[in-house]
Amino acid sequence: MSGRQVFIGKDQGKTGKYVKNRITTARYNFLTFFPLQLFEQFKKAANIYFLFIGALQQIPGLSPTGQFTTIGPLAIFVFLSMVREAYDDIKRHRRDIKENERETDVFDGTVNLIIFLKKKMYIYNQNKNRLGYVRNVKISKLEK
Repeated sequence: MSGRQVFIGKDQGKTGKYVKNRITTARYNFLTFFPLQLFEQFKKAANIYFLFIGALQQIPGLSPTGQFTTIGPLAIFVFLSMVREAYDDIKRHRRDIKENERETDVFDGTVNLIIFLKKKMYIYNQNKNRLGYVRNVKISKLEK
């Protein structure tokens, strides 16, 4: 069984430093958006087909239709899809910033009991004054 080690309490491993705890759900940044989006758009078979047909239509005398009858709509469709994806990714960036700036409690006690029940995790721990706390955490995906 492979996995990662999680140190709880004051024992943070040999370095004594806490790991960074940032949430990142955004898929792109400023530099990677355009190339990755072009790759994502042209992974679709329909877009590749229309790009190929549009390229053939650019050869004079080969196509009875105009040069831009396929490339034009394809460019508009790809552009609108990229704008929608950019809008969604900007919303993800804003949610990440909001979540990462949220204050949270620092856990420095010992865990006495962890229970997993129907995609929820219940953690019971005691502090130095022997007061017990139960926290429930919703688990969206269980790691294999």
